[in-house]
Amino acid sequence: MVEDNPAEALLFDRALKKPGWPLEVTRLEDGERAIEFLTRTAGNCDLVLLDLNLPRLSGIEVLEQLRRVAGCKSLPIVIVSGSGDLADVERCYRAGANSYVRKPIHVDEIFAMASLLVSYWSTCATLPKRPAAAIV
Repeated sequence: MVEDNPAEALLFDRALKKPGWPLEVTRLEDGERAIEFLTRTAGNCDLVLLDLNLPRLSGIEVLEQLRRVAGCKSLPIVIVSGSGDLADVERCYRAGANSYVRKPIHVDEIFAMASLLVSYWSTCATLPKRPAAAIV
């Protein structure tokens, strides 16, 4: 999970783990750390939840840079953003995002969205083979 807001990160972490799936969630607080971590460990990551508004490098810059790294080209990246601006949505898909999800406002909606994300990406989607299950 690449999220700079500690309160939102904690809430999303709890929401992702609530359904009972054995997830390992790593939180990265800014775009530069995300690039550094993911280029080093992409083979051990199943899914990236990426905020757009990050310090140091924006989420779109992180996405664009990751898509240029051989080991990260097939890494599933879901943009989780408060922006509903269609220009942001289109730019993210053009840059290689696998999905774009608007951040819910209410706690119950966050838990519902997290449950759907985990369910979809862990049971419905067929992902590239990776050595370990993790969400970043």
